[in-house]
Amino acid sequence: MIRNSLSIGLVIVVGAALVGCNAAEKKKLSREEAGQAFTDGTAALESRDFTTAVEKLTLALEGGWLGYTTANAYLQRAIANAALGNYDAALADLDVAEQGEGETAETLVARTYVFEKQGKQREAKQAWSKARQWGRRVKKIDY
Repeated sequence: MIRNSLSIGLVIVVGAALVGCNAAEKKKLSREEAGQAFTDGTAALESRDFTTAVEKLTLALEGGWLGYTTANAYLQRAIANAALGNYDAALADLDVAEQGEGETAETLVARTYVFEKQGKQREAKQAWSKARQWGRRVKKIDY
């Protein structure tokens, strides 16, 4: 009986310590830190460092200070996630980006990219056709 109580107590203490560690790791970013994370994420995407792009853009989004660049951060993270093969996460980010601004040429081009990476040619063609309606100058993503 005493042995079982000690085991249960140990599990509770270890579990509480783990929860505490996770909470401490998610510190709130300042406006400047969130802005820098966004800038770093954008640079990482441009240099094709997709893992770092996802990490930095996630930090920026969790910071909550992005304002008008929030939709762009979701868009960029979607592209990076698609490049890494995380298609569900990419499509979810595009859905969030569109909640704020609706479908845009940029989100449609990004959807085209995700669908092409998934091998969904029909959906890619539909998204690309809609993107082209915004203007002939739209270009496909080539990561």
